[in-house]
Amino acid sequence: MAIPVRERWLRRALHASQTWDVLIALTALVAGTTGVATLAESGRAGAAWIAGSCAVLTCVFTITRAVVAWTKQAGRESLHELRGCLMTLHALLVETDRPGEVVRTGLRLTVHVPSADHRELVQVLDYVGDTRGGRTSGRRLPVHCGIAGHVYRTGDAYHAQRQDGDYEAYVRDLVEQWAYSEPQARRVDPASMSWMAVPLASGTRIEGILYLDAREPGFFTESRQDLILRAAVGVARYVAERYA
Repeated sequence: MAIPVRERWLRRALHASQTWDVLIALTALVAGTTGVATLAESGRAGAAWIAGSCAVLTCVFTITRAVVAWTKQAGRESLHELRGCLMTLHALLVETDRPGEVVRTGLRLTVHVPSADHRELVQVLDYVGDTRGGRTSGRRLPVHCGIAGHVYRTGDAYHAQRQDGDYEAYVRDLVEQWAYSEPQARRVDPASMSWMAVPLASGTRIEGILYLDAREPGFFTESRQDLILRAAVGVARYVAERYA
């Protein structure tokens, strides 16, 4: 099992076997109620009571089993712990020697995973750290685009930074150097000035991409790169154990 990608609730419900178990149980209850009424009308009160009790209990047990199974599945697919890993790394990267000081680097972190057909990378978590961009989990990016796509294709960590704040030059660079279309490039957050991405590998298989960006130019110094690379090893081990 890889890092799970959260689907929309309707799609998730339709794909869950528990949903159909509950619907079957409710259908059986309706059918059983009709049979109970027929028995009662024919004067067989004892048989009607037994049949009704069995129908209700079957429905209750089926729904209970479905709820338990759904809860266990949700626990297996939880991303809370993965988010906690990123929060810890974020704190280490923006730490300061002056207690109480707020470091405004604009650093944010997330994880992308390959889609089933390996044509896209899917963002599985809203950004940790700086919240610019709002709710971003579920966003998809073609694997031939951007630094995350480059790292996924090559399997090697990579970092980059902007040379200046010229927005139009930035858009041209995304199109010419990073294979974005112009509409895609203009949807990229222009506040980011430096980026880094690291593969989360299990053996030879890349389970995901740890992606970071910051408002501060040159944020990813050699010491921070080293910290990120070492932390990514631990995150990859956690992913391999947690979602195996």
